[in-house]
Amino acid sequence: PIWSKIVKKEPEKISKCFEVPLRYTFKYGKIYATSENLEGMSLWIKDKYADMTMGRLLRSKALWPAIKIGKKIGKKIQVVFSPLKEDRHTNIKPPYYYLFVLGVDPLHQNKGYGSKLLQTMLKYLDQKKINAYLETETIENVHFYEKFGFKTAKQIQVNLLDIPLWEMVRMVE
Repeated sequence: PIWSKIVKKEPEKISKCFEVPLRYTFKYGKIYATSENLEGMSLWIKDKYADMTMGRLLRSKALWPAIKIGKKIGKKIQVVFSPLKEDRHTNIKPPYYYLFVLGVDPLHQNKGYGSKLLQTMLKYLDQKKINAYLETETIENVHFYEKFGFKTAKQIQVNLLDIPLWEMVRMVE
C-alpha cells in the first residue's frame, strides 16, 4: 500500500523505488531469494547501515536510481521514512538486522515464500543472538510477522498517505 500511494501519479517509477534498496542491500546487507525464478526476495540491513546516507547511496550505486525517482517522489519518501528512522533508534538497540524489504510476486503469494524467506534469516539471527526490526503497512502483515515472534513496538499514522504503519521488533531470547 505505501509504495502504490507514493508513486500514485507515476507508477512507472515503482521499479526504481525498489532498485534503490536492492542496490543498497547488495552492498550493505543480506539478500535472500526464494529461487532463481525470484518469486520473492528479502533484503536485510545490519543496524549500522540501516540509515541511508548520501555517501552510502553513492558507494552502493543506488544514488542514480534514487535520482531517477524524481524530486517529487523523493520528497514523499523522505517525509514518510524520516520519522521511522528516528523511531527505529528508539525502538531497538544494536545489534539487530532491519528487514528493509520483503516482497513476493503477487502471482506467488500465499504459497509459503514469505515464510521461507523469513525463516532463513531468522534462523541465522537466532544462531548469532541478533534481534530484528521491520515496518509494515497492513494488519494482515502484522499478524503474519507475529507468527515469527515479532511484536508491535509502535503504530503510527502516515498522514501524507493516510495509511497506518506498524513498527515491529523481534528480540532473541
